[in-house]
This record gives sequence, C-alpha cells and structure tokens, in this order.
Amino acid sequence: MLREGDEFIGVCGFKIARERPLFGFRLASRYWGARYATEAANTILDFGFKRLDMRCVYAGAYPHNTQSLKILAKPGFV
Repeated sequence: MLREGDEFIGVCGFKIARERPLFGFRLASRYWGARYATEAANTILDFGFKRLDMRCVYAGAYPHNTQSLKILAKPGFV
C-alpha cells in the first residue's frame, strides 16, 4: 500500500520452496518505474537477512523481463 493512502499496489515477500527461501514481488503496472519495487525488495531482503537470520535467498525472473532482472541485480542477485 502507498504511505499516502490505502491503495493496494502490489506484493513482496518470501515463501519457502524446497526448504529454500524464495524472494518474489509483483507490482501493478501503473507503478512500474517509480522505484516502489526496489524499495520493497531492499526492505524485505534486509528484514530476511538481519531479523530472520537468512543466509541465502533465491529469486528468479523471466529472461525477457529486463526491469525485474535490474531490480534483482541491485541487491546482488546473479
């Protein structure tokens, strides 16, 4: 949700798949490019590593989805 109101704009978080934490996000298309996904990713990953004591997190994106790949590269996904 946006801080300024109560509009739901997307999701970001972890799920456990095959005993591994898997990071993911989805954002409504009208908010693409506004850095919301980057901010959410940084916040959730920081929480996972510092508060949940995660050692390794996995993520993925379709190869043609270059924007998502850029967002994942910022915190160090390869």
